[in-house]
Amino acid sequence: MGQTACTNKEGQCCKGGDQQSETIVAAAKPQTVEDPPPLSASKDNASKTTKSNDVKTTSAISSEPMSEKKSAIAKKEYEGEEMEAESASETRPRHTYDNQSTYTGEWLGTARHGAGIHVWADGDVYEGQWKHDMASGTGTYTNAAGAKYEGKWEDDRQHGDGVEVWPHGDSFTGQYKNGLKSGHGDFRFADGSRYVGEFLHNDMHGQGTYTWSDGRDYKGEWSRNHMHGKGCSTWVDVGCYEGEYKGDQKHGEGVFKWNDGREYSGQWREGWQHGKGCCVESGTKNHGTWDAGRRVA
Repeated sequence: MGQTACTNKEGQCCKGGDQQSETIVAAAKPQTVEDPPPLSASKDNASKTTKSNDVKTTSAISSEPMSEKKSAIAKKEYEGEEMEAESASETRPRHTYDNQSTYTGEWLGTARHGAGIHVWADGDVYEGQWKHDMASGTGTYTNAAGAKYEGKWEDDRQHGDGVEVWPHGDSFTGQYKNGLKSGHGDFRFADGSRYVGEFLHNDMHGQGTYTWSDGRDYKGEWSRNHMHGKGCSTWVDVGCYEGEYKGDQKHGEGVFKWNDGREYSGQWREGWQHGKGCCVESGTKNHGTWDAGRRVA
């Protein structure tokens, strides 16, 4: 790729950086991520870098019917002979409900209580612990499509540590709260991308590291699946940026360092070098003003 001249009013500064396309195949409901910028300060040659729609969200994946199928583990009255509540659970023969789902396991009075297996007519299965007719304790839920959750439950919802896997290759290991990924987790995508960090209500939120399959990574703050706040991005063959982000774009104060030693430090807006800044090459500093990626003063 070609390089562009970087000049100040006196015609002295540093050369621009190579522009590289960072596009990889996007997954469902992508977010935007910027490529590394060129160090372009020429008044007549400003170019914004290509954006890549390749950060994947986890909330869309979690919408598959795992934790809340049919209002979670649907409560049903025992339709056999009415029995009085007992102090200890007991094992009874398999029971078939009107909707053709079945339960085999322990009961306490008319409630599923203890260890048991509930199989729905469409093929979904929960096997594990029950408490007063709700999935509570440790259990495994597998839907007919092959997605599976194995871990802790409370009141019919994933709650605590668990592992969730999908037939297309994605997986999540981490913490849940009230049926949603919340806390620390490790989400691995089928294409080799990976996010390790904090989650809130199924979203990447808080501190975390996202690594793309091509080796790029971002370490820093997230807000609702967006890079937002302070962070550091690294491109293996290009360089790194450390500074502020807003809505997946460099925005605020930041420094971009190229692998060959060149550097831009200063203000950014919506992914552009914008405002006061300084470019450095071979130890020589050149201060100036940028407007949407173009050196104007």
